[in-house]
Amino acid sequence: MEFRKPSMDRPSRRKLLLVAAAIALAACRIGERAQPEESAEPAQASAPADPAPTPEPVALQESSATIEVAIPQPDVAPTAEPAFLTEPPRPTDSPERCLTLEASPSSVSAYGVSGPAAQLIVRARNACSTGFPGPRVYFRAVAISMEGTELASATGRFSGEIRPFSTAETLVAIETDLTRVRSWRVELR
Repeated sequence: MEFRKPSMDRPSRRKLLLVAAAIALAACRIGERAQPEESAEPAQASAPADPAPTPEPVALQESSATIEVAIPQPDVAPTAEPAFLTEPPRPTDSPERCLTLEASPSSVSAYGVSGPAAQLIVRARNACSTGFPGPRVYFRAVAISMEGTELASATGRFSGEIRPFSTAETLVAIETDLTRVRSWRVELR
């Protein structure tokens, strides 16, 4: 088996020679710095002169640089309280915001002064943490016809307190012809 020396083109040889020259020059400069300085004290005449110590090779040390860049701080005006400690403003609890009303007919038959009537169960659901006195919560129940118009209506109110996060029920009677009623609607007044 025959080994061949890899061939190099002329520009590669030049680059290699330049790198070798740079390394040699750097080693010479480091060697010049590493030579001991002559002592300012004169040698004693009675003692024979010691031979000069051979200089030890100096290992190349890595150097690093630190670059400091000033970053301007944004101008922030101090506030009275940190933002995370303040609670966002909460709307006041009111029956219009907190109560959901629904009406459904009961199975009990009722009669009014002018004829048959529908007895409705009106249920209020409180979605807030505030209770409402029932006698102050007025509502209007409406019977809706097949054509979508109002047939009859009645007003009412709750007797007891509507507690936070709970429900309350009451009854109301609407005098109307039950065969013409399509649905029931209830709204706060």
